Amino acid sequence: MYLLIKPYENSSYGFPKGHLEDGEDDFTAAKREVKEETGLIPKKFIDEFSEEVHYVFGKDKDTTVKKTVTYFLAQVSETKIQLSEEHICYIWVDYKKAKQLLKYHNLRKILDKAEKKLTE
Repeated sequence: MYLLIKPYENSSYGFPKGHLEDGEDDFTAAKREVKEETGLIPKKFIDEFSEEVHYVFGKDKDTTVKKTVTYFLAQVSETKIQLSEEHICYIWVDYKKAKQLLKYHNLRKILDKAEKKLTE
């Protein structure tokens, strides 16, 4: 099962994500952000799974920000979610349903790679 979260009404589902704080490496930030956004503590990161997404955020050239997000694949032992105030809902879904719910091509591509990694 995959966890998808939605930040606000009329937004699309995505994966937990966040930013690095001073002194953090990618894994430490990923653990912290997942815990902050969902209440879950990743039990184990799946070896050799790390995917970067690059995108531009903003409405015009004066407010545009280039973003890079690194996604990891992790297992959790708990499925009870405590959403942060930043999100309005979550859903646990299988691969097929997750593929339908993810709006952005880059996230569907990461999902495909995750499913391949888990089923190889």
